Parts: sequence; C-alpha cells; structure tokens
Amino acid sequence: MNRGKMTLILLAVLILLGLMIVPVNANEFELPPGYDLEGDMLGRINRLRRRYGLPPYQLNAALTAAAQNQADWLVETGRRTHIRPDGSKPSDRIAATGYVWTGWCCGENYYMSIDATPDLVWDFWRWSPMHFINLVHREFDTVGVGYATDGRRISYVLTFGNMLDDSDVVPPLDAQTTPEAQPVAEQATPERHPVVEQQTAPVATNTSAANTHIVTRGETLFRIAVNYNTTTAALARVNNIANPSQIYVGQRLIIPTGGEVATLSQTTAAAPQTVANTSASCAGFRATSPTDGFPNGPVTFYWEPLAQQANGYRVNVYDEAGDIVGQFVTGSGSASLDADVGVGAIGGGFMFSWEVVALNNGVPLCTSNRVGLFRESS
Repeated sequence: MNRGKMTLILLAVLILLGLMIVPVNANEFELPPGYDLEGDMLGRINRLRRRYGLPPYQLNAALTAAAQNQADWLVETGRRTHIRPDGSKPSDRIAATGYVWTGWCCGENYYMSIDATPDLVWDFWRWSPMHFINLVHREFDTVGVGYATDGRRISYVLTFGNMLDDSDVVPPLDAQTTPEAQPVAEQATPERHPVVEQQTAPVATNTSAANTHIVTRGETLFRIAVNYNTTTAALARVNNIANPSQIYVGQRLIIPTGGEVATLSQTTAAAPQTVANTSASCAGFRATSPTDGFPNGPVTFYWEPLAQQANGYRVNVYDEAGDIVGQFVTGSGSASLDADVGVGAIGGGFMFSWEVVALNNGVPLCTSNRVGLFRESS
C-alpha cells in the first residue's frame, strides 16, 4: 500500500473518531455556561416597562422557585399547559413557595420548544398580547425566571406577583385615557394571561337599559359578558369598543338588553339552578377547576359534588357565542372528569365557558355556576 492511500485511510479514521465524540444529545440552542438569564430577562422587561412609564419589576426568589418548578415540569412531561392534571394552577405553585402577595395573584408566561432562545422567547412574549400584559401589568411588582432543558426540549417561564401594600398600588386610570397611554386591565387573547383566580363580576338583576358595570382589575370583556348573560359582541357594540380585547380598569360599560342579550342558560355561583328534581339541594354545588384557562388538549374538570341523589355528571363547554361545543359525561358519582378541549375536539376559538350538571339516572338535578376562561394557543 502506497503512502498516499495510507494517509487517506488515517484521515478517514480520525474523522470518524471525531464524529463519535460529539455529544448526540447536544442542543445548539441551550444557554451557554455563565449566561445570566435572570439579569437578561429582567433588563428586557424593565426597559419595556420604562417605555410605558411603569416602575421596574424586582426579582423575587420565591417566584423564581415557582417558575423553575414549572419549567422543569414542562420539560419533564412535554405538556404545554398552565393547569396541571392534578388541577394545580400558577397561584397554587406560587403559594407553595411561601410567596405572600397583596391584592390578587398571579401571572405566568411560558414558552417551550426545541429551538427556544432568549431572543426568540422574548419576541414571542413581546408581540403576544396575552403575554405582553404580564410584562407591563400595573398590579405586579415582582418577577421570577425559570429555565430548563433535557437536551432536546427547552422551556422558559416567568412568574409574576404583587408584594406592594394596597396604598402603593397604582390607582385606576381614567376610562377616557387612550390605549397608547396605559396598559390594559386584561386582554382576551389565545393563551390567558395573567393567570389569576377568577373574580366574578356582579350578575345583572334586571334588564333595564340603564344597567352599567365598572371594570375592575382582572376582568375581561368575555367574562363580563358571561356574567351578565350576554356576548362580547353585544357589549362591544353598545359601548363602541373597537377592540374587544382591550378594556380598562374604571371603565363604565353599558350592559345591553332586549335583542342584544344572548339567550344563554347560565346560572351563577351564588344561585345554582335546579333543572329538574326540585327536591334536590343545590347548595354548595359549584364548578371549581379550571377557572383560569384551558389547555389546548386534555384537561381535568373538578367540582364540588352534591351530597346525595346525583349518580352522574355532565360537563357542558360553550363557545363565545354561548353555543355548546362539547359535552362530557361521567356515569359515576365522582367529582372530576377528564376530557379533551383541544381544537380537534371542540373546534377553534379562544374564549370558552363551562359548567357541570348533576344527574340522577340521566335526569338533570342542578346546574353549577358557569366559568368563563380562555384556551391557550398551543
């Protein structure tokens, strides 16, 4: 064998050995060693807040622990959801860290993919309205940052809270202030943010055209519509709201009546409806979870069961127009039910509501409160 062929063989062997020592699970998008993700994200957020005349967020160790817990869970399970199969929500995870908040709790942004980078994630949050609102929220003052990877999937999580005294909370802006001058109170967008414990608006007691509602923090036009037995389209129409996804704390809304009111068979938490057997006691029968968002896929519904008589339950899922798009039945007397609320199961859309009906041999006994929420985009 001549020298030239021997040299080529040796080069081929060296190339093969080099390929063998390359880590097969390496992800080129993982953060490099020493990268200050917390500092980077905090800087981006606070520069954005400064543009809107808002005070900066402060990093919080408890919120960071909650964010890290969620980041790890997302990567470990491959699920994309704020509500875990056990029904736990961001507020539950944040409370478990010992974080004590003032006012209301809490917010969570997440992103997971195989090609996630700080720039890609930031651009997604920055241009996604429902994530953006957490970044510029007037009620939050602290943030936590989480990051995890298994060598393939990469997740980023932000959690938000409010440790301010009530006296320090930024007061509501005048309802006439323009959208460009203030962050919105809440936005009706694909993936519900901030994720908060549901705050129910007062239920209309009559159909007078003079009925009005003052927007409070945490509310959306969709939830207000659900609580007043109407639709977002009707509310937007009578209040001349060009963008139904933007309403403001302190804004006075006229509640439409007559032909504008949707014919929804909704009941309220304070007064569960007896549908059939009037001897059944509906006291305490209510839907409990989820209350702050649907995943785009499997979900577990929970409710407070009737003490007696019910031997089955049916979950009704409604779209924004108040039409039933999904019905799920359990023949047992349990207080939970697994269902698929993904696009393939109940159709497209972002805004939904659900209720649970107690059954006795298939006959409705009581209908719970109806819970309005949003479905995440992925």
